[in-house]
Amino acid sequence: MRKLAFMYDFDETLCNGEAQYFDLFNMLNLDSDTFWAENLDNCMLTNTDVVLGFLYKFMIITKRNNIKLTANFLREAGKNIEFFKGVEEWFDRINKYALDRGFEIEHYIISCGMKNIIQGSKIADKFRCIFANDYIYDNEGVAYWPSQVVNYTTKTQYIFRVKKNLVDNLTDTKRINDKVSEGEILPYANMFYFGDGDTDIPCMKVVKDKGGKSVCVYNPDIEKKRFGAMKILADGRVNAIAQADFSEGSALDLYIKQAIDDLLQ
Repeated sequence: MRKLAFMYDFDETLCNGEAQYFDLFNMLNLDSDTFWAENLDNCMLTNTDVVLGFLYKFMIITKRNNIKLTANFLREAGKNIEFFKGVEEWFDRINKYALDRGFEIEHYIISCGMKNIIQGSKIADKFRCIFANDYIYDNEGVAYWPSQVVNYTTKTQYIFRVKKNLVDNLTDTKRINDKVSEGEILPYANMFYFGDGDTDIPCMKVVKDKGGKSVCVYNPDIEKKRFGAMKILADGRVNAIAQADFSEGSALDLYIKQAIDDLLQ
């Protein structure tokens, strides 16, 4: 059985908004605009990666308010995430379409969001792996240090992990760099990447330039998102753009099905 890898950003690609906005900020009684502005100011002052900055900031805020920042706490914050039209049915349906043509799809998340929030969502079981930011937890299950940091450019490393089927052991720094024969790895032509904007450009461009398919989806209700997607397409970063509608018969659905069919030729 030939394999395909479908790799997705999460926030504003599958999720209709940013995952933290659905429950986490309410659970911590935070104003999102203030939180991100303060995080940016602190990161600029200390020359800190903005993703590391927000992971640290959540630790400080929860400790100050006597809230235990546990994996379960974060998963609870993912239960009410809302998805774009058709997302919840997409995976089983596109899996069947591919299987009928001799392909097995493995789905992956590559996100700058928080892993446990995504794991708490309704679609978490659809993915072989979720690559996203996470913590090390102490004996009481409370976060005390980042265990995985995924920012806008480091997202690309996970494309190569998927390609070489090295997705389960992030500590292996040797095999990821070993030279292997083309027969041992997933062809780029069998890789698909779905993103929504600037933070996905490195991944979208790698997959497109290597012969795979990259698609920029956008919220049709936000004009700024449509124009952003059009610019990404005009700049040659993706193969296609489409409204973030994953339902059967949508433009995105038809494009992906045609791309799968093209692999049979």
